Amino acid sequence: MSLGVARLSILICLMLLVDVGLFAQTSSLIVNGRVLDSQTHEPLIGVTVMEKGMEKGTVTNLDGYFTISVSRGSTISFSYISYVTRELRASQASGDILLDADDKTLQEVVVVGYGTQKKANLSGAVTAIDGDKISAKPTTDVLAALQGE
Repeated sequence: MSLGVARLSILICLMLLVDVGLFAQTSSLIVNGRVLDSQTHEPLIGVTVMEKGMEKGTVTNLDGYFTISVSRGSTISFSYISYVTRELRASQASGDILLDADDKTLQEVVVVGYGTQKKANLSGAVTAIDGDKISAKPTTDVLAALQGE
């Protein structure tokens, strides 16, 4: 008789584990989509896709696609340098997501030899050179064209 009780106990434990697994699956949602520029409809590479209020996230691939697992009812944030950050409910974040260019912040971005930075974060001197001045100089060397500017 004790063997029957042991089997019944094991069966009850297994049923409880199955219920917990089913509950965990219903509390999360897999969101797939593609992030595009709103004007050109070109894919945006490296857009940060994060569940708002959480530390988990992903980035878009070379074709602008992303996949993220989030909690049901959560908000997903899409952010990219020189674009307006967009937030959508998880249920609305599938398919094509269009981001608008932010012309105001584009003035604050400086391209440096090892990436991009905002003007406020720079510790060195920065200057802008007009392309017409460079092309007017009779030289094939870029560094020589920049001398004296």
